[in-house]
Amino acid sequence: MTHPLRGRDFRLLAAARVLSLTGDAAVPAALALAVLRATGSTSALALVLGCAMVPRLLLLPLGGVLADRLDARGVALTTDLAAAAAQLFAALELLGGEPRLGHLAAAQVIGGAASAFQAPTISPLIAGTVEPSGLQKANSLMGLANGATRLAGPALAGTFVLTA
Repeated sequence: MTHPLRGRDFRLLAAARVLSLTGDAAVPAALALAVLRATGSTSALALVLGCAMVPRLLLLPLGGVLADRLDARGVALTTDLAAAAAQLFAALELLGGEPRLGHLAAAQVIGGAASAFQAPTISPLIAGTVEPSGLQKANSLMGLANGATRLAGPALAGTFVLTA
């Protein structure tokens, strides 16, 4: 049995997943700091963060069905691109100086919906990039990456928001 990181496909998947997870972990922290700084309103922050969470919770079962029925790679790529575009829009809105709450909320709805469709694709993608004998190690590595990005993402977001 070879180590999963020896395989090019798994290395690419792991790198892409770490980048995506870091962004997913950074967004709530960055939004919290930026929205509070821009509006001074905790209710505005709750609205924006809720706009990400509600679609994620409601659409996750549908995301699982689509991940099973469609090409997991295509779903993952499409949803990661949609989430990245939504978060880039939110960042530009915040950096523009006059953020509109409706725009930020809409961007978070798109990001939350994309997350609901992307999350169920990871298991089939891992299984498709490693041999069955390396699946346990590959899943362990992805779990480690998930935990590490949950710590690093908010730290990165805080540094970026306070610097910008």
